[in-house]
Amino acid sequence: PHNRYLPILQAAIINKAPPEIIKSTINYFSESVNTADSFGKYPIDIAAHHGLAWDGGMKEVVERSDTSLLEREDASTGLLPFMVVAVGGGENSYNVGAVFHTIKARPKLVQYFGKHNQEGQGRKRIQQT
Repeated sequence: PHNRYLPILQAAIINKAPPEIIKSTINYFSESVNTADSFGKYPIDIAAHHGLAWDGGMKEVVERSDTSLLEREDASTGLLPFMVVAVGGGENSYNVGAVFHTIKARPKLVQYFGKHNQEGQGRKRIQQT
């Protein structure tokens, strides 16, 4: 099956667990936020693709994710997490609050991407400040 060996947090998000379960999972298994599944997907990737609402657990996922995960391009789309959140996925529509707060978590990504995209240089990884 496609969801074989999923870490517990990704499984909760995919199966649309209630927000309290997602938040409790993050609290009890804090390392799960920065743990990839067998396909190399992190909770931020799964949450973005599944349209997890900001108050539905996305807040905790974003706040506890390593900065490098917020700056990492999605392997299947080439988009940054805030972009995937904005696009939404399949039957999942985007959540404006989640888009705003995901950008707010790393605003330099938007500034850097916009500046270099206008200059025709494409996106380069930002050095942490």
